[in-house]
Amino acid sequence: MVGLVKSERGAILVQIALMLPILMIVVVGAFEIWKIVNIKQALNEAAYEGVRVIAMHPNLPDAGRAAEALTRRYALRNPIVAQAVESYGGTLDVIVRVGGRPLYGECEINRCWCGDTVEVTVHLSNYRVGQDLRGGRAVGPQTGWFSFLGLAGTLTANAPGRVLCETWRDPPFVPCD
Repeated sequence: MVGLVKSERGAILVQIALMLPILMIVVVGAFEIWKIVNIKQALNEAAYEGVRVIAMHPNLPDAGRAAEALTRRYALRNPIVAQAVESYGGTLDVIVRVGGRPLYGECEINRCWCGDTVEVTVHLSNYRVGQDLRGGRAVGPQTGWFSFLGLAGTLTANAPGRVLCETWRDPPFVPCD
């Protein structure tokens, strides 16, 4: 019996040594998932605000550029998105479409009709998982336990809507008259 008790003295240390890497993976993974969800929410909010500008103010001069600028500003308000773009080489692309065609703000080409579909798509390219670990430097591709760190990808948000009108029988909006 005495030999059995002596052999269990280091059991807690062995259990901690075995469980600590798994616990670290779970904690770091949960943190990275939270960051991705946070970024996705920020991009969704930015796309929604871009749609709102076009839907409510289709006669605004350069409505496409105004929606794109507002969408960028809303996306970059999130500190994680701003850090990804400014410090780690990520790119933020905004595409504004009305009636299925890109809207650039040129008055002769783009005419917003009542009920036209409005769509704003936001892409955050080159986002790296774990980009702010290791003292602010981007983490490169890893092997082993933390192989998910350093993986690059694109996060996308899309917001659809319609151009709003007083009634459905109103004439088309003409952006620059």
